Amino acid sequence: MPRFRVVAAAFFCLVSPVLLTAAPRPAQTSASAPEVAAAQLEALSGEFVNAGEPDLRYSLYVANGGLVIESDRLVPTPLAAISATDFAFAEPQTHVHFTVDASGHALSFVFSTQPETVYERTGPAVHHVFHDYRRSEVMIPMRDGVKLHAVILKPADITAPLPFLMQRTPYGVDDTRSGSDNDMVVKLIDEYPDNDPYPTMRGYQLMTNAEIFRGRYLSGFDKPTALAPGSIYEYKFSLHDVDHVFKAGHTVMVEIQSTWFPLYDRNPQTFVPNIMKAKPADYRPATITIYSGAEHDSALELPVIDVPEASR
Repeated sequence: MPRFRVVAAAFFCLVSPVLLTAAPRPAQTSASAPEVAAAQLEALSGEFVNAGEPDLRYSLYVANGGLVIESDRLVPTPLAAISATDFAFAEPQTHVHFTVDASGHALSFVFSTQPETVYERTGPAVHHVFHDYRRSEVMIPMRDGVKLHAVILKPADITAPLPFLMQRTPYGVDDTRSGSDNDMVVKLIDEYPDNDPYPTMRGYQLMTNAEIFRGRYLSGFDKPTALAPGSIYEYKFSLHDVDHVFKAGHTVMVEIQSTWFPLYDRNPQTFVPNIMKAKPADYRPATITIYSGAEHDSALELPVIDVPEASR
């Protein structure tokens, strides 16, 4: 029976931003949720902006009898009423709290996760256009031998000729935020066979080693740095020494995932100076690609320890 000692995991991954085009998920409501009159909801509608981030503008308006929030970075998302001035996202559990004037019209709002950042009303709500897109990804070789990752987005609901718009990110420069940070979780698992003599252990997956590494620390734990979306990085870290015997018939399983929540705090997958202060708009989906091949050989190093004959 081979005995393994886990030394290190080395994986090459590419992180790409994902365009939010899916239909928004309805906010969860409960039987005790208060009903807010349409006139009250209309009084909360408008466009809101924080003076420190003038390019990020949130619009809130009434749709289908409820309040909806959107921005150029956030698809229309229904909010569930908690009170006449408090509303909640379905996921994550973030609240929006309004400050109103004597007539009940909104003056400003704050997110519960960032109460010190105030978004003040500047005018009527602005509706953004969100199209469904067909997405494809290609690797384009450059003259210097480097292969650049390219994402092609084509509107699915427009058949007329369209102009070709290209956004280019120079080497090592991060001018997009989605995919500029991520987590890499690697687990070594001993999977028991379906014919194990103990019925309760058949198909059981025993995790023997696991570790998480956050992309922002690839350059050093003292130098958190944003990743460049579309670039390939090498993650190399130890899963720590654990002696374990994989019995005959067992399967050696390696599982890779991009989150370990709630054991580890969620990564917004956009680089922010302090994840504990990330705003709802910072949490975005991203595609993480694991590479395995001659140029980028992802691997898990498992030195085999010879077991003396007497102990077998």
